Amino acid sequence: KVDKICDVCGDIALARNFGAIACESCKAFFRRTANKNIELECPSDGDCDIDVQSRALCQKCRLNKCLAIGMKKEFIRSDEENKLRKQLIRENKRKRKQLYERYKRMVSSTTDWPPNEQTLYDRNHEIYCQEIDNLIDSTLDISDDALNHEIMEIETYVTNGFNNILIQSLRQKSYQHPITP
Repeated sequence: KVDKICDVCGDIALARNFGAIACESCKAFFRRTANKNIELECPSDGDCDIDVQSRALCQKCRLNKCLAIGMKKEFIRSDEENKLRKQLIRENKRKRKQLYERYKRMVSSTTDWPPNEQTLYDRNHEIYCQEIDNLIDSTLDISDDALNHEIMEIETYVTNGFNNILIQSLRQKSYQHPITP
């Protein structure tokens, strides 16, 4: 995992927020401030240097820098949009769990795993699910383009994980049935 740096203040960032790489603090600031119809003032005539220590000192320069690095006001979702998106995420988690249960039944019907390997399989799957849930949860405040990128990462992660499990299963079967001339 590569650490990202907030393009607004230089703090550690986790992901793209509203179209730009921004830390949690600048993301929250932008969400609270960008759509307000108030006139912000700068004590330094718009020439403030925004960094981790100074980011709270001048809202006007901080907001201008957010906009300059590509944060988009139109990416800020309303409470209703967030509620619908969270509902969709819950539904997708439920569907993913159902899919996993079907997959698990399919794999277990073709493979007789010893109990310790089944436990390892279940633990690995639990780790995969937790990682996927973390990736999904981190997408609540990002743009559609960034979300599509995250979805591609999730699909790659899931595909690789399931492929590794199937490969382990096939290896185990091949060890159980050695080829004899």
